[in-house]
Amino acid sequence: MSIASSLRVSTRIQALVGLALIGLLVLCATALYELKSSMLEERQDKLKSQVDSALSVVKYFHAQARDGKISDEQARQSAKEVLRGVRYSGNEYIFVYQNDGLTFLHPIKPEFEGQSKWDMQDSHGKFLIRELIGAAGHGGDFVEYTWERVKGQPPEPRLAYAAAFEPWKLTVGTGVYIDDLDK
Repeated sequence: MSIASSLRVSTRIQALVGLALIGLLVLCATALYELKSSMLEERQDKLKSQVDSALSVVKYFHAQARDGKISDEQARQSAKEVLRGVRYSGNEYIFVYQNDGLTFLHPIKPEFEGQSKWDMQDSHGKFLIRELIGAAGHGGDFVEYTWERVKGQPPEPRLAYAAAFEPWKLTVGTGVYIDDLDK
């Protein structure tokens, strides 16, 4: 006589219901994981698209200088001013660092401009600007870090994408908060 046949009918039903619930939990966990992955991929695509657009602005002004229509300094300043006004998804922005860590453009914190942020760390000790410049130097890549969304509040996770513009030795990037992906 098998173990299953020696069990009462109610016990068998409870076992089947238990197995069905476990299967449902596994299915829900898989669906949530896939949803988070899909949302993260969507954010990555958006970040890359924004940086690609910003790079096209920089390339345009670089070409103007290369063709002798404006000076190199005028081209840099024009690109900077155009990018300073770029916003997407409400209040997200483009930032630009020179490859030595000097801030070229930071529309939200203009006081950073002209300052080296090479040694700036996030709340976990990550050298943020070094990471961004390194990611840009590898053909463009993503960097996760933490950043203070509201002054005086704990830093929250953020995802950035950075790409290089080698003729001017610049790293162009942008980022979005990703704390909602874990909620």
